Amino acid sequence: MVEFAVANFANVFIVLVNYIDWVRKGKISLCDEILTALAVSRIGLLWVKVINMFITVLNPILQCNLFFFFFLVSAWLITNHFSIWLASGLSIFYLLKIASSSNHVFLHFKRRVKSVIFWVSSDDICTVFTSMICFLLLIYSLCKHLGKMQVYGKGLYDPSTTTHVKALQTVISFLLLFALCFLSVIVSI
Repeated sequence: MVEFAVANFANVFIVLVNYIDWVRKGKISLCDEILTALAVSRIGLLWVKVINMFITVLNPILQCNLFFFFFLVSAWLITNHFSIWLASGLSIFYLLKIASSSNHVFLHFKRRVKSVIFWVSSDDICTVFTSMICFLLLIYSLCKHLGKMQVYGKGLYDPSTTTHVKALQTVISFLLLFALCFLSVIVSI
């Protein structure tokens, strides 16, 4: 329940901050659109999980009801699908905005960020694979850039270097947590 409360609070906070910013400015960036939609889908996913937990504990007979079971599974599938789809779109967005490359194909994708996110994220298998590839390419790009920064004399305590190290740690920890989540789903099946 603590995990539910903290995660719900964080996602509601993201939605409110982006909504207030949207009302003030009259427009919203693509990144904020994706983050807001991701937060909303995660709120839905959290509620579906909590409802399932309460039904399982308090009224196991209701869980055997075919209509209720179909509704709960459908709600979980939809919210989980959108959560993964939007997280993958966000990783593609960050890759195209952060990574630097002189490859013509990469530059073409970088100019058409919105259509690339929609096209790649529209296929489930492609979403899971172009997300992992994006994370690996982002890690590679950050490591390469960090190496260049260290060669040109910026110290380890330089704010830019510290930011790159923290970004690397965040991306790698997310990748490890995603792999653990994926592994737990496979083991549970």
